[in-house]
Amino acid sequence: MSKKYSVFKIMNCLQQRVTQSKTLLVPNVYGGLYVGRFTFNPPATKREMRTFTNQFNIQLPDEYIKFLNCCNGAILFDIGEGIRTEIYGIDMLTKFMTTIYDIRPQFLPIASNPKANFFIDTTQQENYLFWNEGSPEYMALEMGFAEWLGHLITANGSDFWNWNPMLQCREIYNTVNLMCMKVRIIEKES
Repeated sequence: MSKKYSVFKIMNCLQQRVTQSKTLLVPNVYGGLYVGRFTFNPPATKREMRTFTNQFNIQLPDEYIKFLNCCNGAILFDIGEGIRTEIYGIDMLTKFMTTIYDIRPQFLPIASNPKANFFIDTTQQENYLFWNEGSPEYMALEMGFAEWLGHLITANGSDFWNWNPMLQCREIYNTVNLMCMKVRIIEKES
């Protein structure tokens, strides 16, 4: 769990920003603005969480439990026509556990948007978030829930997990480095 990201602080700041109208003006990639609507369910009770974890014999990550303590599910950056990010509460988790648990028992769906589904790998303690685009292939996000939530808010609901500058830079660096190494090797052989 990252000390840098706090689910409570992230959710508290976001809820304060949208207190009055439950909306924010959010920029899109073209520089235009759209109205993003937000819905926060009341916090889950300890009894609801205990019932869920006992019923399915599952341990949720602390960061996700903290989210459920803030709100038992939320809809973020809803611009209409199904374009939004939904973070699931106990009711949706229960529904998923009773319908798809047998397919991939270690992956618990916790959120979705039109481009991706997000899962907790219940067998891991760190870097436990995965995503897919509706396929049976799961890609590691190499982060926990708090970091994912922080990036999602910072990116105004955009699909930051597809922004890959570090990997692109690494590829460029490796290519340049290999080219330099080839040049050095050739120079030494001459």
